[in-house]
Amino acid sequence: MQERIEFRNSRGQKLAGKMSVPHGKGPFPALVFAHGRGSGKNAKKAVELSKRLGDGFVCFSFDFSGCYESEGKFEDTTITDEINDLKTAIELVRKMPFVKEVHIVGSSLGGLVALLYAAKYNKLKSLVLHCPAFDFRQTYSDKNGKYGLREWRGKGYTVVETSWGEDRIKYDFYKDGLKYDTIKETGKISCPTLLVHGDQDENVPVEQSKRLFDCLKCEKRLEIVNGADHRFSREPDFEKLMVLTIKWLNEHSI
Repeated sequence: MQERIEFRNSRGQKLAGKMSVPHGKGPFPALVFAHGRGSGKNAKKAVELSKRLGDGFVCFSFDFSGCYESEGKFEDTTITDEINDLKTAIELVRKMPFVKEVHIVGSSLGGLVALLYAAKYNKLKSLVLHCPAFDFRQTYSDKNGKYGLREWRGKGYTVVETSWGEDRIKYDFYKDGLKYDTIKETGKISCPTLLVHGDQDENVPVEQSKRLFDCLKCEKRLEIVNGADHRFSREPDFEKLMVLTIKWLNEHSI
């Protein structure tokens, strides 16, 4: 059974989340899902992980500010805002009397946000990153190109496709993302970390996860799924993603 939960971030905005709790006394390990840019708490990965882990894990997913049912404007949000949103969500989950530890699964840009959170706070049992946008500059430079970046800067915004249709992203989002030295931050992560990436990812090149893997100094594993795209669209690829993720989480829960 899932419960809708509303909470406020550090900027006073109301965020929408949902939580499922196993039957029994607990306490239980908890999974917090950080969705990608332009996605939400009902992303396929979040829903499927909740279904498959529901007997043993508290599963919590939420909409970052500006997404779906959460307050704020999508165009105004930054990487820093999303790190703070994730911090607030994890603090909420930690306070639950039936939670004994927290794991994060981060997808795409949510993977970068989860990585930066883990580097700063280091209070996680484990970390799972699906096709994380480790190299922010490369990801957005490749998407927009030299002239696209110039136009983005000149207009102050660009238009992107999201799961709810077209929306704007301000150039401040790009400037904010550039201030993070992800190589340096990655070296601070101490919790066991799993990376899963498709070698046919059209949005975030698999080479980014290979570089990220090399930068990690903790217990780590890199799984490359042959033929998989950014969304693991083919059913066998998605199934492999689920199996790898769930196996890791079970192995790293107390």
